[in-house]
Amino acid sequence: MLRKFVLLVIVGVSQCSRYPQPNYLALLLASASTVSQNPVKSVYSFVTNVATNPTLMTVPAVDTTRAFVMCSYRLANTSFQTNRVPICSLTSSTQVTVQAGTSDAGVLVRGYVVEFSTGVNVQRGAFTLAGGTLNNTVSISPVSQNRSFVIVQSRTTDTGTLIDEHRTVMGYLQSSSSLYVVRNQATIITDVEYQVIEMQGATVQYGISQIPGGSFSVSIPIAAVNTSKSFVVFSSAADNLSNGNDSEMAVRCDLANASQLLCQRQDSTNAPDIAWYVVSFADSTYVERGSADTNVFTPPANNTDTSMTVTPSVPFDLTRTLPIGSTASDPGDADAGLDSASFTQHLLTSTQLNIQRGSADDRRSVVSWQLIQFPAR
Repeated sequence: MLRKFVLLVIVGVSQCSRYPQPNYLALLLASASTVSQNPVKSVYSFVTNVATNPTLMTVPAVDTTRAFVMCSYRLANTSFQTNRVPICSLTSSTQVTVQAGTSDAGVLVRGYVVEFSTGVNVQRGAFTLAGGTLNNTVSISPVSQNRSFVIVQSRTTDTGTLIDEHRTVMGYLQSSSSLYVVRNQATIITDVEYQVIEMQGATVQYGISQIPGGSFSVSIPIAAVNTSKSFVVFSSAADNLSNGNDSEMAVRCDLANASQLLCQRQDSTNAPDIAWYVVSFADSTYVERGSADTNVFTPPANNTDTSMTVTPSVPFDLTRTLPIGSTASDPGDADAGLDSASFTQHLLTSTQLNIQRGSADDRRSVVSWQLIQFPAR
């Protein structure tokens, strides 16, 4: 059978000159076939707190070279210090390690382990940024940058509340065999975990952008995509002058339309940097997106909702679906706002997505959510 292919090369332009830049070439390869090159094998979800730190979660056996883990977390109203932020690591074929900078039963984590049958290669690792060290370059086995995206997480044992910009990092591929992770302030020790996911059936656009000081958002042009078959992942590094003000660095990013990525926050002070990825498919992958606003779920000036449940337009298969989200939060207690900006995302049923935080503070937060249903085997 004769198949036709269309090849389109896009040259991207960086919107941030603070860092060494990767080569902004995104290769869009669209095939007439809808057969998935990376069918999902399983999606397993779990929930835990970090009363024991680290917490070891047993999961069904997976091939770690074809699986990745993503976690969301919420912090109790009294757990707003940056050392409460947890990360998740797939440490063996049957174990996820959940670890924060300290034990705290008020920190709740919801995690998803996604394993694919074929067509996916995952590389992972960890390192420590010592005090005074802003960045690290990691050598990886070569990948196609146009089919790969990066997940980075960070934690610290430092107990301060004015130091979030020291912990927040962003990561991106400088080349096919080089991962670059950077932060903008470096007084404290920060531990970093990374995953590089290459998907043969994906087309990935990527770049580095910045929300300028004085601005609430940045609009990023991209090559047109099918929004129902594309999802967004990103990491961000807070401005070095943020001084722990969580609302400055709480950023949400998602597709505004087929050719525009929009990253937003609710505090215009200073300038966070963002490494973003738009991951698109031509198979039966289905993505639905939306936003949940505490100002909608409760009357204006009363943003004390801790739980919001949204209903997608169609049912989702829980065995094939990954929920992800990102949050922007209003200014409030400055350095004590991390709990208001930290939400978990969890599919309660095929038609109910729960979005929840631990804080009951009267502070507006908006969560951009995505549901990604991968093709079956």
